[in-house]
Amino acid sequence: MDKKTTVAAEYAYRDGGLGAKGYNWLGLVTYAFTDKFSTAFRLSGEKMSSGGPGFIRYTIAPGVAVTSNLTVRAEVTYTDYDKSALNNAVFVGAQAFLKF
Repeated sequence: MDKKTTVAAEYAYRDGGLGAKGYNWLGLVTYAFTDKFSTAFRLSGEKMSSGGPGFIRYTIAPGVAVTSNLTVRAEVTYTDYDKSALNNAVFVGAQAFLKF
């Protein structure tokens, strides 16, 4: 959109055979607050037409540019499953991006 904002979207239909049909989707916004600090926001999900579990996933991932070629980002993701047999989940991780 501009130098500070990136927006992306994705939709994927899947037919894995044996009744595993459904779709996944994802929306992403990345915003650079400064040259060093940025944050990615993701919203994604899955819906299975075959009756399998679906989910909505919320992610926030702040990052810091260590150098012009290296960015380190933390991530917190919460997954809300729509089937009561599955427990909702939290993922915490770290990523390193190397540009060349």
